[in-house]
Amino acid sequence: MKKTTEKDKSDSLVLEKIEKEVKKKLQLKNSWKRIPRRSYMRFYKMLCHKIFPTVRWKKENNPSSDLGVDEFGRDVFTGMEIYVGILKKRGIKIHAVIVQGSRSKGKFTPKSDIDVTIIANNLHRKVNTPVIKRLLGLAEWFRLSDYPLFMGVEPSGCSSPEDFLTEMENLKVHALDALYYGMVVYDDGFWLKALGRFKQIEAEKGLQRLPMRKLLFPV
Repeated sequence: MKKTTEKDKSDSLVLEKIEKEVKKKLQLKNSWKRIPRRSYMRFYKMLCHKIFPTVRWKKENNPSSDLGVDEFGRDVFTGMEIYVGILKKRGIKIHAVIVQGSRSKGKFTPKSDIDVTIIANNLHRKVNTPVIKRLLGLAEWFRLSDYPLFMGVEPSGCSSPEDFLTEMENLKVHALDALYYGMVVYDDGFWLKALGRFKQIEAEKGLQRLPMRKLLFPV
């Protein structure tokens, strides 16, 4: 009989912690499904696409990544490259843009939105006044919006490089999902370095790739 070591116990506790966080994440995700938010967002996208001049491009065979097409037949990976260019023009100092969710896990339809994690230096500004905070929140929402593409980009995770690395070290589910499933749309070198550090964390914490991907797939 194999003797259980202290490292085995530690690794087991780490995995148990991640499993609990995944369970909470799924409960939150299922509660959101009961709210017709996605229907509203799709209506907003369709309305804007008809009312405002939108950027259009044809479906392309892009060998670097398969994120599918949107419901207007536009190649999503190409659209994401255009989106990154738009963010840069808005003055956002981007280090990495990672697609997550159904688009990265191959369970999407043309109507699926595009969940993205944006890692940049100048996303959040701290203020104490509630009114100013709300106004800045609205301004930030516009800065990250996919206008004038209107292809359903949802910036579900936005953080500074330092904050993302902290989340990675603490094995937060959103960071783990990006590391195990994320499709890289843009990287200035930060993501490559993060992956290098994460390989060390995997060895330290006893994380195994296939079981972790299976655990995170429903997220």
